[in-house]
Amino acid sequence: MKTLIACGKLFAATDVAALPDQLIVVKDAIIEQVGTLAEVAAAQHIETSGLDARALANKMGARYVDLRHAFVTPGLIEGHAHIGMDPSLGMNAMMLSGGFGEIAVRAIKNAQADLMAGFTTVRDEGCFAYIDVDIRNLIAAGEISGPRLVVSGLAISSTGGHADVHFRPGVGAISFPEAHIAYVVDGADAARAAARKTIKYGADVVKLMATGGVLSSDANMGSPDLALDEMRAACDIAHGHGKIVSAHAHGAQGIKDAILAGVDSVEHGTLIDEEGCQLMAERSVTFIPTLVAHRRSVEKGQRGEIPSAWYQKACMADEHAAWGLSRLHELGCPIGFGSDVGTSGNRHGEQAEEFSLMMERGSLSAAEALLAATRVNAHMLGLADSIGTIESGKTADIVAFAGDPLSDMRAMERCVFVMRNGAIYRHDAAPEMTAMRSL
Repeated sequence: MKTLIACGKLFAATDVAALPDQLIVVKDAIIEQVGTLAEVAAAQHIETSGLDARALANKMGARYVDLRHAFVTPGLIEGHAHIGMDPSLGMNAMMLSGGFGEIAVRAIKNAQADLMAGFTTVRDEGCFAYIDVDIRNLIAAGEISGPRLVVSGLAISSTGGHADVHFRPGVGAISFPEAHIAYVVDGADAARAAARKTIKYGADVVKLMATGGVLSSDANMGSPDLALDEMRAACDIAHGHGKIVSAHAHGAQGIKDAILAGVDSVEHGTLIDEEGCQLMAERSVTFIPTLVAHRRSVEKGQRGEIPSAWYQKACMADEHAAWGLSRLHELGCPIGFGSDVGTSGNRHGEQAEEFSLMMERGSLSAAEALLAATRVNAHMLGLADSIGTIESGKTADIVAFAGDPLSDMRAMERCVFVMRNGAIYRHDAAPEMTAMRSL
């Protein structure tokens, strides 16, 4: 079956332009053609005289989707999410409350909320007990709805590091490491074994906890946790199996060690120094800034809703993040979109403020912020052959927003249409506004 989509403006992410009066022809789950009415009609061998887009769709025998009031983009790619996490709870509270069934149901709902916000692909950066692997498989099989998931299963941490649990012996499922959110390793051999386990149980990504974090028990969020040889060993295993590697890293030394070890993306990166910026840009490592996560934690701290130690670290992260992002942008480092959604106060389906913060704090243009969540992230995930742009032959992941984000980025918080793999999951009625263009 064919679908003809009429766009008010189309940001195809093949460059920085947004073109008016464009049509997209979708056949089943694939984009067949993108162009003006005249170009599409010519390709379909249909005379254009007196035709508008709806009439053209009728002549083609296609379903007609009217998005002339909207700004159309490729399906967005969320580069850093935690679908199994409840933003109202801390990590330890989640592990001690409810069970895996409850976490799984929450994860499904969270993933669906992200889809409804326009994120047709989501990279999950850490979930309990490989629940993200199961949900990825169920979505891919069509058993449940949701975004395309790229998952990391359990991360790899160090003893006492970020994502290690701090329960005393005898509390929680300490003897079952797969029940938690990370393998705890000490030494390169243990890191190799953990990477092999992660891949064995179905992860697409191997995630390394290179340093402390805002929401960890360690008072120093920048402290190096995993050593260079440990991370290099895990990277070697992951890359040998065709997997990508991400590194949670706040501190300057941990960031540099992660890059030297061979990671594909650095997450957060708040305390990065000039040497780290140069190294990341030289090696074209993708940077995922997660600015909205820091902002949400600061807001919760101001209300007294998180421990004071977390609040102090969140303020430090929020304060320092702008310099690193601006410098990496200046150096031409690939900058992707990731919100760390699911962390404290950071609710699924509401993470699009990250776009505005990338412009405000990192000096990205509006088009660059959109490219971060489309073409850049597609390349980072190794999926650029199928998603990330709207062009002939690509998978039909297409979303639309009320307003023009190139002039007001808050428009990205108003998703009105979602198509993933050619199937429509959301199509809001046109608002009472003048169409951007008339096809």
